[in-house]
Amino acid sequence: MKTDKYSIERGDCFDLIKEIKTKTIDLILTDPPYNLARHSTGNIKFEWREEVNNDIADWDKKEIEPNKIASNENDIVFDPFIRVASTGVAALKLNRKFVRIELEETYFKASENRLSKVK
Repeated sequence: MKTDKYSIERGDCFDLIKEIKTKTIDLILTDPPYNLARHSTGNIKFEWREEVNNDIADWDKKEIEPNKIASNENDIVFDPFIRVASTGVAALKLNRKFVRIELEETYFKASENRLSKVK
């Protein structure tokens, strides 16, 4: 998926990172996919927890501060593990562009859905 504000690629970050052109990324900000917290899976429904709506969650605000401190408007932010797109939500809210990679199809679709709701 690609827009003028972001690009999401589905695949292994170790392979796809090699395709990123040199000197095109202004900030690398990531939260590796530990899946330990009840919110780390976004809106994906799992039998082991109650349903959660994290389209634009309060915990996304934690991602905004590093984006704001370490980057400028229109900079390109890179996250090799998009998962539920917290970094992407923060980047869009701060008028940054971003490049994301996600291996798992479930998370890839969830991140596409979530990012389409950011205004």
